Order: sequence, then structure tokens, then C-alpha cells
Amino acid sequence: MSRLKQILARMCNWRSESGFSLFETVIALGVASISVLGAIGLTLAIENNYRNSRSLANMHGESRIAIERMFKELSETSNKTVAYTWNAISFASARGADGEFQLRPYSYVLKSHRPSWQKAIIYCYLPGEDGINKLYRAEVPKTNWASNYDDLDTPALEELNREFVANNLMYMGFDYYPADSLAKAHVLNVFLDFGSFNHSEDPDELPWVHLTTRVPLMNRTR
Repeated sequence: MSRLKQILARMCNWRSESGFSLFETVIALGVASISVLGAIGLTLAIENNYRNSRSLANMHGESRIAIERMFKELSETSNKTVAYTWNAISFASARGADGEFQLRPYSYVLKSHRPSWQKAIIYCYLPGEDGINKLYRAEVPKTNWASNYDDLDTPALEELNREFVANNLMYMGFDYYPADSLAKAHVLNVFLDFGSFNHSEDPDELPWVHLTTRVPLMNRTR
């Protein structure tokens, strides 16, 4: 019995002194590498999914705020003050620096109060330094409303003191439908498309979001 214990002890000592074979070492390193690569891949996938989800949520939030703000401000203007191009729209606003809506004295001819236009509001989209189209808003003081504020060329827009509104604007368009009688309102359709260009290899690609609103424009005098 003692002889058997001595033999087993020698075998254990020999195994511990000889260590792992080359084949066992390669197998162990391979398994460890696969585990590490799998963990890295999972981490990157989670990070990319989180980044895309956050970008998509930001785009949805900004786009909704943008079209709701445009609707509110456009609904307060007159059809006679609106001018637009392929990437910009301008219109009159009667809101003063304090945010209050300014009115002229009551007109006994028109039987109503008339807005006292304080400024022109411009919405435009221009490419940013990062190559992403951005929606901007600007205000331009104006006192003479004999004509629309129609200086909507790109160089003029780039010189405006602009306020950032939203990212990832791919398209902005308008359809105007004049009223067929004085008793009805004119209608301006506003179309905004947000998203990114369709590059399947781009991990940051965002799906397109199409927003539209119908804005009634009253036939108010200037």
C-alpha cells in the first residue's frame, strides 16, 4: 500500500514539474482569445445601439419641437408677408421683444384690430461644419412691409444671427393654397424630412422621419 502511494506521489510531482504541453497552452490561449473578442464585440454592439438610440430620440424630439414652433409662429402671420424658397421661409411676426402680440388701434373700416408687425422670422436649413444639415431660426428687424422679406439667398442666410433648432434636416418644402373667398383662410402646408442619407455601411444611419402640418393663414393686412 505504501508502495502505491509512493508511485502516485511521483506521478503527481512529475506532472507539476513538467507543466502544460504546447498543445494545451495553444488551446487555452485560443479559448481565452475567443472569450475576450466576444466580450469586446458585445460591448461595442451595446455602445453602438445606445448611441443610435440616443441619436434617434434626439432627432425625434428636435423635429417635433421644430414643426410645432413653426406652426405656432406661422399661424400668427398673414399670407401677404410669407416668402419662401427651397431651403428657407420668412414671414412677419407681431410679437415684440417682450413676447407680447402687438396690435394697431381698432380699424372701423376693417372692423377689427390689425397686427403691428415687429420683425421678420426666418427658418432655413444649411449644412453645418460636420456636414449635417441643420435647421436654423433667425429674426430680422423690419419696419417697411411694402414687400416681403425675400433676401433668402444662401450667402445672406449664412450672415444672419441664427439660432440652432434641429439637426439632420434633409428636406423642407411648402405648398400654398390661396382661399377662394375672403371668408376662408389660406392654407400653407409645411413638409420637414429628418434623417440621414441611405448608406448601408454607415453605423450611424438614422431612419427618415416625415412631418407635415397645415397652417391656416389669415388674409390680414400689412
